[in-house]
Amino acid sequence: MPGLRVLLSAIVGLSLIGTASADERSRAREGHVLPAPDPTAQPVVTAGGGVDGFIGTALRGLVGPGPSWNVRAAMGSREDVRIELVYAGTSQSFKDAEMGGARLVGHGVHALLRANVAPSYLTEPFFFAGAGWTRFSVSGDAEGRFRSPDHMLEIPFGFGVSRQLGRLVLDVRASFSIMTGADLVPATQADGTARGGESMHRAGLRANLGIAL
Repeated sequence: MPGLRVLLSAIVGLSLIGTASADERSRAREGHVLPAPDPTAQPVVTAGGGVDGFIGTALRGLVGPGPSWNVRAAMGSREDVRIELVYAGTSQSFKDAEMGGARLVGHGVHALLRANVAPSYLTEPFFFAGAGWTRFSVSGDAEGRFRSPDHMLEIPFGFGVSRQLGRLVLDVRASFSIMTGADLVPATQADGTARGGESMHRAGLRANLGIAL
């Protein structure tokens, strides 16, 4: 009967759709893939910390690695590029005992573009790059050995992974920073003449925890 054949075809079609949806939900529960990325802009606010240090030989010999902290506000889609506005701070101690407990303290603000590599996966790898301003100063510098404070342009870039559980967001990232215009630590050439400041390029590892608004 034509009517019965139409009814059976509809039942089979609905069964196949239900099976596909169940398989999709099952893969999501197993942590492999999201049912569908959220295409809408989603503000995220995070805060965290880690450790930072200098890359150049001169600064690594003078200042040890130290704690860093940051607060971030991000806006954008999982499927595209996010914009991050960042405040970041660092505090490092000098290795020279004659410095009397002086510390090198940095404060900066940056704007970053963050590109998501695999937005359909629950664990989301990403790359980022941007630019900003940083101010370094030496606390307790009684001898005036440094050109403190020093203001410079910072170009941060790096990579990381992020995971969202409900509204909670966790990300871990490795960062590198090109510091331009550094004059804090005077540098000299082999003949003793001044040549500006020692390189202050930096590297760091940070973890952040926040909430999707």
